Amino acid sequence: MCPYHGLAYGSDGKYKYIPSQSDGPIPERLHLVTYTTQEAYGLVWVSLGGGTEPLPAFPNWDDPDFQQILPPSIDINASAGRQMEGFIDVAHFAWIHHGSFADRQN
Repeated sequence: MCPYHGLAYGSDGKYKYIPSQSDGPIPERLHLVTYTTQEAYGLVWVSLGGGTEPLPAFPNWDDPDFQQILPPSIDINASAGRQMEGFIDVAHFAWIHHGSFADRQN
């Protein structure tokens, strides 16, 4: 059940029922776009390009001698792009913050 006016849809993203139009056809434009997802390595991976290929194998993840570092989740009042740039893309530190706390040679 969708909280928007009681619309009901299936796992395929297609609306199944519109309360205000119970006997009428459901317009194609109301169907949701769905994406392939996979939970692995402490993250949820999404294929925005419609791919269905599995993630590459990462055998070290299950190796007891491999140190997994998973930071705790936090709520941030910022756009997804800002969060991505600031917290997930750690490679940017050496280029953006080289004058304060990062070293481009390391």
